[in-house]
Amino acid sequence: SGGVGIGTNSPAATLHINGDVMATSIRWPARTNYLSVAPAAFHPADHNASLWDYENFGSKLEAGSDCSFVAPLVLPHGAVVRKLTWSALSRTGADPVQMWLMRTTVTGDTEASMASLLFVGESGTKSTATIANATVDNMQFAYFLELNIAWSSFSMFPNIIYSVLIEYTTSGPD
Repeated sequence: SGGVGIGTNSPAATLHINGDVMATSIRWPARTNYLSVAPAAFHPADHNASLWDYENFGSKLEAGSDCSFVAPLVLPHGAVVRKLTWSALSRTGADPVQMWLMRTTVTGDTEASMASLLFVGESGTKSTATIANATVDNMQFAYFLELNIAWSSFSMFPNIIYSVLIEYTTSGPD
């Protein structure tokens, strides 16, 4: 079969060991993975905003003043975040709509931005590969996305989130 067997005469893989393995180290190749954040994962961080499904295309955001929306993230411990991509329809004219990839200490006393993207009266897809503190440490930090909308009477023209994609690499078993 082309495989090597240790403790077996019929290997079922390239290397098939029938028994315990002792090693000083095992190396795994880095793999690229993706976390897709659904628009419905966002919820208002304050009481002057609303969010609802927009004709199955995304989530519609409306606000009566400057406001924030947040979405919690679950990333694997030790993963390295490589890229943040956001697709949206911004209808705020010259007012900015900004998204941050954030981390906060598990005690909640310190927040820090890892990456950010900005739309100003435009639509489409934007990405950044500039990620600060890119290695995920779930023992010390919790991770989330924060979306901030600056308001100037745009409630008639809501913003729409289509998708957020986080690219990360891991090296370890599946």
